[in-house]
Formats: sequence, structure tokens, C-alpha cells
Amino acid sequence: MISKSILFPSVIESNSVELNGVSKDILTGLRIYEDNTSYIIGELALAEGSTPLRAINGSPSYVDYKILFKAGILLATSYSNTYYPKIVVTGFPFSTYQPNREDTINLYKGIHNITFDPSTYNPNQAIKPVKVVVHDIVVIPEILACVTAARELEKGLKGKFFISSLGFGSFDACLANENGIIQRTIISNYGLRYAVNLFSKELAKNFYLDLRSEHQLDRAFTDGYIIMNRRKYNITELRKNVLERYYKDIISPSIRNTWKDDDFSKTNYLVLAGGGALYEDIIRCFKEEFKDLLEIIVVDDPLTFASRGYFYYGYRNMNLQSNLLIGLDIGNAHTVVTFEEVEEQPKYIKTEMDLKVKEITNNPNFHFSKIIFDDTSSHESK
Repeated sequence: MISKSILFPSVIESNSVELNGVSKDILTGLRIYEDNTSYIIGELALAEGSTPLRAINGSPSYVDYKILFKAGILLATSYSNTYYPKIVVTGFPFSTYQPNREDTINLYKGIHNITFDPSTYNPNQAIKPVKVVVHDIVVIPEILACVTAARELEKGLKGKFFISSLGFGSFDACLANENGIIQRTIISNYGLRYAVNLFSKELAKNFYLDLRSEHQLDRAFTDGYIIMNRRKYNITELRKNVLERYYKDIISPSIRNTWKDDDFSKTNYLVLAGGGALYEDIIRCFKEEFKDLLEIIVVDDPLTFASRGYFYYGYRNMNLQSNLLIGLDIGNAHTVVTFEEVEEQPKYIKTEMDLKVKEITNNPNFHFSKIIFDDTSSHESK
């Protein structure tokens, strides 16, 4: 079993303009209809929209969360080329996990009739409906997904370790042990958005920002430059300064106030994941503070780490069938989807579900069902 992760910016914008052949594939040409409104998503929203955005740490009932959820399961269905009912494993920062868990299950378990527009990347195709069945939803804290990914993907990592997920909306961290996480050590505080807002305020002292959304500013923050008044400005030094301030204002005090001296005697490792782990300026701050205590491990592909953790949590911890699983991380900066990889990518998406449920038998060990399918239709592209 080999997993695959794909990601797109977590931004949407309503848009009724005809957009034929403006992108290369479904990932860069996401357009979905919801309540008779057309929404462009991700890279398409950044390219064709004016002020694409998403509510930070928004409720599952918000329309932006709904659109991003549907886009995620649509992509997983498309890329994996399987139309079985899915089990979605997803989560939230620890501070919002409890209030959002039940709403997510109640709102998103069931049949999703997704109307999408493939003409953005294939002008010869018309708007079409796709049916995706979400058989069940598992909701866990995001930091637990990162712990699971570390156990699965960092092969030399055993026993206890500290782990930090440096996301755009939230910074979560904890001490992990063989049973999962030590709840007393959990930290959940402001994410990189804090630094991006500092960056925005500094820019506003000298430039008119032209109503740019914080997501657009985050893209410039990541790139290390910004175009203002038709001139390109290098912002790496400003980024370094605000990231160091973010570390001193938020990260370091949170750790100091939560992790006890005795905790540091239990492990030699601190694992960094999430978008913040892409910035050398933050990594350097961690190394300087813990140089005598901990080895800092930056995970491979930090942006997809939580999503991969959701997938492996279902596969390893709950013994669920890998071809039914979707690890869905609806982050504030990116939405990441992880699923079982197939050898050949699909050339189309079906308009109807072709697979029938032949038998459903309850597994006594879990509250999920074991699903056996009878493929009674042709899978040839028309």
C-alpha cells in the first residue's frame, strides 16, 4: 500500500465568469457549485479571483469549510479512481477539536452530490454531478495525527518525543508517548497568522496594500518577495524579524509555561511539522533555545504531514481498509488530501456511482462497517 498526498490553497471565492481552458487539470481548476452559486477554489481562486479567502479556524458549518471538504473528497475520488464509499479521517487544532467534532460528523457523514465544472481544464466537458458517499468520519486532534505520522514515517523515532505542528491558524505541540499524547503537555496557541499580521502591519507603514487578503499576503510571505507599485521587493529580512518576534512572543513562552523540566529528561527529540517547519528562521530559533537539550527533527514534506497522519491513523490504529480511507487536512493555508495511490491516473470522473454495495457486515471490534463491493459496470472512459 502506497499513499499519495495532494494539496491546494485553502481559499475560495464566488465567481460566475466563464472560465474555459484556464488551467491544466482538476487540481488547478477546481470549480464547484453549492446552493446555485459557483465557487472557484485553490490555485484557480488565486489566479482568477480578486480577494479569495477562508475564515480562520472556522466552523464546519461555514460555507468555505463545506466547499473545501467537497473539493477534497472529489479530488481523492478522482485521483484514486475508486468510487467506493469512503471513510474520512480529519481533525482540528486541539483548542477547537471538541466543539467541532460532533458537527463535522453530523454534517458530512452521508451522500454528497457534488456539481463541478471540468471546463476550466477541459473546454469540451460540461458541468456534471458526482456522487461521493462518506460512509463514516473519524475526527481526532491534529496533533495526534502528527504523532501518528511521526511513528509511521520517522523510522528511527521511538519511545517519547516532543512534537510541534506549526500551522497558519494555530501552533499545537505536546509530548508524545507510546500510548499517544500526554494531555498535560498539550499547547494550542496562535499560528503563523500572528507573524503574517505583523508582516502586514510593517508593510502598511510604507505601502498601500490594496485590500489584499491575508492569504495573498501569506503567499508573498512564503515566496520571500512582494510586488508593490510594479516593483519587486525582497522581504526576507522583514520575514526573519517577524518570525523571530513570533517565536519570542508566542512559541517560547507557551513551551516555557507548559513543559516541565522533568519532561525534558524523558526524550532527546523535538519533531517539527506544518508550514512553519519550512522556515529556516523558525528552525534556528528552536535550535538556539534547545541546543543543550533536544535534537530538532524537521519532517519530510511538512505541509502534508498531518494529512498523512490522518490516513495512517485510520489504517494502522483502527485497522480500516486503505482503499476506503481519505486523510483530509482542511488547514487554514492549505487543504491536503491523502489516499491510496493507484498506478494510472483517471482520464475522467464518472457522473454516477457504478459500484453497488453487495454486503455490509458489522465488525465487532470497531463501530465501522466492513464493506464488500460488487463491480457490475464497465470502467471504460466514454
